[in-house]
Amino acid sequence: MLAEYPDARLVQTHRDPLKTNASLASLVTHLRIMASDEVDPSAIAKQWSTWNARALDEVVRVRRSGLIREDRIIDVSFYEFMDAPLKQVQAIYDFFGLDLSAATKRKMDAYLAAHTAEQHGGHRYRFSDFGLDLRAERERVRAYQEYFDVRSETLR
Repeated sequence: MLAEYPDARLVQTHRDPLKTNASLASLVTHLRIMASDEVDPSAIAKQWSTWNARALDEVVRVRRSGLIREDRIIDVSFYEFMDAPLKQVQAIYDFFGLDLSAATKRKMDAYLAAHTAEQHGGHRYRFSDFGLDLRAERERVRAYQEYFDVRSETLR
């Protein structure tokens, strides 16, 4: 992508990868259940965990290498976004040199006031449902979490 679009600017979001792995495993499990009588949630979780660990290692490698200049990318913490979404949106607009108009801010405020994360029910899952070893998985993503200072969430 950068070869084709050398002036591209990127937004990279960050969250505890074990939390996202469990969520992905749950989602893929539910999708497969709709089309198959034989679904192994543990195998799905292991597969996604392997793919995600490889991807996170590659992200760290690329960022350390300088292949993507730091002024071309903004890192956005999931936690900071959830705590103050409009502040993070403003930071993204600023990064891209865009004006976040007062009218747009009002619309975003109104949307956030009218919509809660829980209004449509929750996506319920537990890390422990997938047969993964928490310590081993945490070690697999340690380099990513350390490089981007991503905190570990409490996993059930």
